[in-house]
Order: sequence, then C-alpha cells, then structure tokens
Amino acid sequence: MNDYYNNEIITIRRLEKSDKKNYRDLAIKLSFNPKMYEDEMLYDFAWSLALNRDGETHYSIFSTVNDLYIGDLLLKESDNDLPEIGINILPEYQNQKWGYNAIKAFTEYLKNRNDINRFIVRIYSDNEASKALFRKFNVKKIGTEDSTYVAFMKEANAILGEESTAYSDESIKDLESKVHIDKYVLEI
Repeated sequence: MNDYYNNEIITIRRLEKSDKKNYRDLAIKLSFNPKMYEDEMLYDFAWSLALNRDGETHYSIFSTVNDLYIGDLLLKESDNDLPEIGINILPEYQNQKWGYNAIKAFTEYLKNRNDINRFIVRIYSDNEASKALFRKFNVKKIGTEDSTYVAFMKEANAILGEESTAYSDESIKDLESKVHIDKYVLEI
C-alpha cells in the first residue's frame, strides 16, 4: 500500500510521527498492561518499533467525513505471498462497522494493487470482538501460537533491563498461562 488511501468512509495513511499521541491513547485503551505506556522509556521503545520494524508497516485509520482518529492497521511482510494484517479500533468506535470498513477497504486495495487475496490474521484468544469482526470475512482457523505480547515484554525487559519497571517476571508468567493467539486465513 502506498502511504495513503481513502474512500467516502475511511481514510488510511501510513503511521507518521504526528500520530504518536493517538497511537499511545489507542495502546493504553487496548493494552493488557496499560501501565507499560506510562513508562516513557518503554513507550518510546514501542513507538520506535511501530515506526521502524523491518517487514511491518502501521497505518492510521480516520473517518473521511470528520477526520476522527479511529485506530490502526498493521501490514506485515507485504512482499510475501501470504502477508499478515491486523487491526486495532478505539473502544468508542468498536461495533460501529469502522473495523469492518477498514479491513474491507484495506484488503480490496491490496488485492487490486498487488494481486494478494489471502492474508494471515492473528487474534488473541480472549479477543471476542476481533473474532466476531473477522468471522464476517469467513476466516478459517489454521492453528494457535504463543502470545506476541509476552514475547514483546520479554524483549523489552532484556533490552531495557532494570531501568524499565513495567513488567515483572511474575506478570509475564501469569499472562503466558492465560492468553494465546489463534491464527486464521482470510480470503477475499
């Protein structure tokens, strides 16, 4: 996807530095551990990954009508035959078709531009709203895997060490025992 796409409902543009506050607010509202975003060093680490991680591109979603920030989309490994997509919608805009419209526009654009018609979708096992959203696209479950959130917490602790206090080993182990990721294929 280029840096910008819009239709009469949704505007999708590549994440940029001016999105930092919106991205943080979204992360706080949707996070398993909102406390991590209070830690400036840890949040700056997460923000840097969102802007610069190889193979991943984040996009901000806005209402075309009134320019309200709705959430974000993620595209991983866009050069792959089976790229991954993900979506996060602010709670106040969930269950109002924003997520459906964003996924529909995003996948149709990618299909027309890159001839991609299959995508991996990974959903946390306890995220019923995302499961309901993607069921509208007739996804097929293909497996499960460990939580990437737990992997991120471990990576952050290893890199930032004792300077960051957002995660204890106990909280990581507790989360590991409760949450996994269900993996699906979406075909359009």
